[in-house]
Amino acid sequence: RWLDDGDNSLSIIMWVLLVLHFTISLCGLCHLLLVPEREYKLWKLSKVPLSARAVRYFFWLCVFIVKFLLALIIIDAVDGAIEGLDIARIGHQTHSQVLEVYLSTNLWANVLLWFALWATTFVLFSSDTQLWFTVACTGLGVLTVFKQRAWKARSLMFEHSMSKIPERFSK
Repeated sequence: RWLDDGDNSLSIIMWVLLVLHFTISLCGLCHLLLVPEREYKLWKLSKVPLSARAVRYFFWLCVFIVKFLLALIIIDAVDGAIEGLDIARIGHQTHSQVLEVYLSTNLWANVLLWFALWATTFVLFSSDTQLWFTVACTGLGVLTVFKQRAWKARSLMFEHSMSKIPERFSK
């Protein structure tokens, strides 16, 4: 809540500030990703073909898109759980409502529970990058195997591989 008047709409100043913040953050992210600092340039960069670099960036883009979409689902679920449990939601009470229950134990217990739920959600969201990296690498590995075998997935899945061993060793 921006003010205690009950109006949650953003003014034009807030929109300008949000767009400015987003632009500066995006520029900083691009600079950190694409222009390494001097202390990290210990060796000359190896030559990577543009196609391999494009696949690499596309891979990470897909991983982060999946993480972002799951984050939206998770945030909605946690917010719904907090609302369903009738836990005090920080920033959703007016100043007068907070003053009424400020000294009660119920408010601080709710704030602690709210913090515990969101902290657990954040830790789990942050730590699952390795999982999505592994899942995406497995998918890329399967596609690589199919490509190396000339996209003959049907023969790869249904042929009797043990009987083909002498034929394959003779090649």
